[in-house]
This record gives sequence, C-alpha cells and structure tokens, in this order.
Amino acid sequence: KVVKEIVEQVKQERADENNSEKKVKVDERTWKRDTSKAIGLLELAVNETGNLKAAFLVGTLYLEGKVIKKDVNKAAIFFEKASKEINIAKRVYAELLLEGSGVEKNSALAVELLQEAHKHGDAHATFMLGVCLYNGDGIECDKEKGRKLIEDAAQRGSGSAHYQLALFLVKEDGSVENSDEFIRLIDIASTSGFAEASFCLGDIYFNGSFNQPIDYVKAMRYYERGRELGHAYSICNLAAMYYSGYGVPVNFEMAFNLYQEALELDCVDAWRSLAHMYQNGEGVEKCEQSAKYLFDMVAAAERGE
Repeated sequence: KVVKEIVEQVKQERADENNSEKKVKVDERTWKRDTSKAIGLLELAVNETGNLKAAFLVGTLYLEGKVIKKDVNKAAIFFEKASKEINIAKRVYAELLLEGSGVEKNSALAVELLQEAHKHGDAHATFMLGVCLYNGDGIECDKEKGRKLIEDAAQRGSGSAHYQLALFLVKEDGSVENSDEFIRLIDIASTSGFAEASFCLGDIYFNGSFNQPIDYVKAMRYYERGRELGHAYSICNLAAMYYSGYGVPVNFEMAFNLYQEALELDCVDAWRSLAHMYQNGEGVEKCEQSAKYLFDMVAAAERGE
C-alpha cells in the first residue's frame, strides 16, 4: 500500500509538470528526504506486517546502492526474510551465503536455497547449483551432474552459464580447444547481459588474444556494453583507451569523466589513474591535494583497509 501511494504521487507530480510544460528542478535535499522516508516506511512494513515483497525490495536497494548507501549487511538481513517465500530472494541470499558477503559463509544452506529456486525454474539458480555441484561447494562433488545443470541453465538463457561453458574450454596453459566456440559462447553471455563477458571480450580484442586480431573498435564496443551494465573495469579500460588514444583521438576530459564513473564503483585502478591526472593537470585543473588524497586511498586499499 505504501509503495502504491508513492508511485501514484510520483505519477501525479509528473503529470502536473507535463501540463505546465515547465521543467521542474527537484531539490536534492527534498529527494534524499523523501527517499529516506520511503525506505523507512518499507522497512516498517517488513518489521510490523512481515511483508516479504517489501523485504525483497529493501534488500535490493541496499545491495545495489543506487538510491541509498550500499549496505551488504542490511541487504543480507532483508534477503534472508524474503527468502522464506520469494524464489529470486532465495537465489540472491544463497549468493551472499556462498561469498560470505554481509553474512557468515554457509555453502550448505546456500545449496538448499538454490535447490528450492531451481525447482521453481530460476535459470540462474540452476547455474549456481551446477557450479556448486561441479566444485563440491556445500554439496558432494559431482562434475558430470554439475555440468549438465550448467548446460541446462545455458539453454534457458543464463548468460553466466554460457560464460562458464566457455571457461570449460580453457586448458591449464591458458589456451582454448576451440577459439571460435569460446568466442561464440562469451558473446552470447555478453548479449544476455553478463557484464564480465563483455569485459572479457573487450580485453580479447584489445590484446588480440585467443587467435583474434587486435581490433580497438570491437574492444571499445564491448567495453561500452560493460559500462552500460555497470562493470567498473570495463569503464576503467574504456577510459584508458581515451587517455592513450587507442582507436580514438586522445581525450583527457573524456578519460577523466570515465575514470570518475569507475571510481564511484570502487575501482582502485581508477583511483590511481585519477590521482595521476590531478597530479599532471590532465583533463582537470592540476590539484596536488586531490592527487595525494587519491594516492592515499589506493595505498589504503592495497593494505586491505
């Protein structure tokens, strides 16, 4: 009910703006206040009425960190609640349990949740369950059954599964049995929205690896796709191409803006590159203080702080 009221209010406000044919600049403080209020009401709905859809929504907001500050610990709490009934929440909570992210690592419980979500047709849960079986993580190792589940997930459109099938083709020495098939599988994964696959293809065409010629145009296209999917290192590598002029004219300002995007996604390489740009006055006014701040951030990250 709370969410419905908020949506209706936003619709009415937009309608009023359209009728007046005026652009209304929303005050940032008002937006933050209203967002916090909405989150508070959703959390109230979870705690007082046990609304699991609200729990899933709040968990997603805390995990993504786009509307409110990212907090994996809080996300895990709400996903645990939502996992009682909502299948996608079972899979997301299982992923947190497997990683030990925001919650104590518990592979056995993760497998139980993935089995439930798999039974209800969640293709990505099928993929994750297959990986657990293949690696013996939280369940007795069975590579044959694990691979079959991964293949099944791929047939049902899981980009992650296609990417994993591509990795199966990689030998211990880093070469691949069939480079064309390897590229085909990763391209399907990329098209399906798996960001890591887009980043991988960008690297392949940038470096000319796996029997592919160097192609900066293709590399940039795949890095751009990774950027659209919020992949920090795709954005960082795209920035490097503008900085050094690979396939495009050198553009320090564009490189700086892209590194800023990657910085917001906690990419340490972007922090380092921005520090150098502030230090040298490339694409931004020279500022030793900003450079030192960013270099200190890099040093702290490398110390694990």
